[in-house]
Amino acid sequence: MPDPVSLDLFVTTVTAGSLSKAAELCSISQPSATARIRKLESQLGLTLLERTTRGSTPTAAGRLVAGWAAAVLSAMGKLVEGTQALAAGQPDPLRLVASYTVAEYLLPGWLEVLHRRFPEARFELAVANSSLVADALRTGRADLGFVETPTELEGISCATVSQDRLAVIATPETLRSHGLDGAGRSVTPETLCAFPIVLREPGSGTRETFDRALALAGIAPFAPLIQVGSTTALKGAVMSSSVFGVLSDMAVTDELSSGALEEVDVPGLDLGRELRVVWIGDHPGHPLARHLISLLTP
Repeated sequence: MPDPVSLDLFVTTVTAGSLSKAAELCSISQPSATARIRKLESQLGLTLLERTTRGSTPTAAGRLVAGWAAAVLSAMGKLVEGTQALAAGQPDPLRLVASYTVAEYLLPGWLEVLHRRFPEARFELAVANSSLVADALRTGRADLGFVETPTELEGISCATVSQDRLAVIATPETLRSHGLDGAGRSVTPETLCAFPIVLREPGSGTRETFDRALALAGIAPFAPLIQVGSTTALKGAVMSSSVFGVLSDMAVTDELSSGALEEVDVPGLDLGRELRVVWIGDHPGHPLARHLISLLTP
């Protein structure tokens, strides 16, 4: 296996454009640096650098290897930082970013179970819509994320952790005003889209699930009467206005039980979805992230 010092020297050479400059930056003598690169090329069976009087440039294979080597060095750095933190008794907090439904109704219970297993664990939680969850992972601002979007996220690994269903809801007064009281709380997708309706914003998993269900029913996405950026705001709008709304049924369990809100059946509209945990790479770097995934998946 290539040693980390040689990998670091090679990546630095590609970045600096010169083996002598890389040797200086890595505090390695020029003869030792040359010998290390030659040994690395021999170990890998590849020519990594083209050496000229004007410097060193990576070959096509060298550019690929440099990218892989940089990822290896980054992972080793995280390993060292993590073990040092553990040795000091101060493990890094697990940085989580979750979409609204997961953050509000599921994640607190999951973290409670994880904390009982690891009392020293610390967590940081940011709440955002599903598209912003992916951005936080890609930019290194989070170790683990949770999304509600039905589409695959490029370059991101995932696993299903729960099932969910969207509910079309309104107050009893709103339903009566549209002739939907009693046992007649059933409408076609086309009729639903003609009602005043409040939806989550584009980029949210709830909105994407609803738009996708419409598309599968042959209905084009439409502009809602009101568009809001949180589950709580959407529920408040439905409770206080003569509008219909679309939310996770987890968000309206109490209101449906008390009769403050009622659900409308929409045959032909598939509003089921999967809730997923997402991360970058084959395995999350933070050990607590791996424990949480194993807790939530078979």
